[in-house]
Amino acid sequence: MNRSLAVLAAATALAGGAGCSAVHKAESKSGCIVAAHAWYKGNGSQPQPGGQVRWAAVGHALEAAGRADTSAAQARFSAASVAAVRARTAALSSAVADAGADLPPACVTGVRARLAAALARFRAVGTDQNRVIKAGQAGDGRAALAAVKQADRDAVAGGRSFKAALRALRAYLVK
Repeated sequence: MNRSLAVLAAATALAGGAGCSAVHKAESKSGCIVAAHAWYKGNGSQPQPGGQVRWAAVGHALEAAGRADTSAAQARFSAASVAAVRARTAALSSAVADAGADLPPACVTGVRARLAAALARFRAVGTDQNRVIKAGQAGDGRAALAAVKQADRDAVAGGRSFKAALRALRAYLVK
């Protein structure tokens, strides 16, 4: 128990138990902050990366998938460019699954749901990528363009959910 919680607990004891729920709330929030920090930075005793690393991997995978789409369109969906898009889409799916398997603690109100929403939109980008390939290989430029635009919308919406999660995390930590 940290010093401020000990002082609060002593004051509560002297006051005859009044304010006991405040002590429990403070201890609970303190525990949640510790858990959120451990999630974000990773647990040093385990070889697993923290949320920060996992979300950076999602961002890098999104960027790589977008670059692969552009390259495939410029190469008129050659076999090599399609293989590159599929590889980048698989890497994106893997990064999204990895991040989804390790969401932040539920005690931080609003963060977990918003990050899950971001992941759902980023997962949809992978589906959109597959539509781009299919349409491009079929020579349907209009459908390929529509799929690229949908992928962009999904990526932007996922980014907004991610930013909302960060705002919720900051708000929780400042309360």
